[in-house]
Amino acid sequence: MNFTPLVSDLAFCADALENLPAGERHGALFRICAGAMRILAGHAEEYDREINDSRGFVKHFQETIQDMVSFLKGSGSFAPDPDVAYEKAFVLVEELAVFMREKHLRSACGSENKVCRKLLDFFESSGHWRPGDGTMVTEYYYVVLPVAAMSGLINKLTDLLARHDVSPA
Repeated sequence: MNFTPLVSDLAFCADALENLPAGERHGALFRICAGAMRILAGHAEEYDREINDSRGFVKHFQETIQDMVSFLKGSGSFAPDPDVAYEKAFVLVEELAVFMREKHLRSACGSENKVCRKLLDFFESSGHWRPGDGTMVTEYYYVVLPVAAMSGLINKLTDLLARHDVSPA
């Protein structure tokens, strides 16, 4: 899915977000976003292989990462505006949540489980994203990805049963 070419940009953004002066509201989102970007950077090849159902978000995610890099580097000797960084990180958190949700549903996350769970918990409990709110992000997160994961499990089970010449009851 092409996360691997983003590894250095993900690491740069994670470092920059963690070092931005921010209040509690901004700091919490920055830490969650930075942690998720580090996980994605460290497991980019796995995500390249496993992210299929949310691939429509990848191009926008790539563009958003490039925008964040330009914003953070473009500030020169001045610290980037935390409010602008917050808005950009918010969009990244939405997309990271979709990717990590898909990976979590497919493989229950590996060693990154703690950071993955923290991001997913934030997504589910922050009040910003609610099931049925009409956004594409929540539609994918709460409906499309779970249905796709269930469909994948049913297909695997059907294949397994067919290999063993057993028909479902």
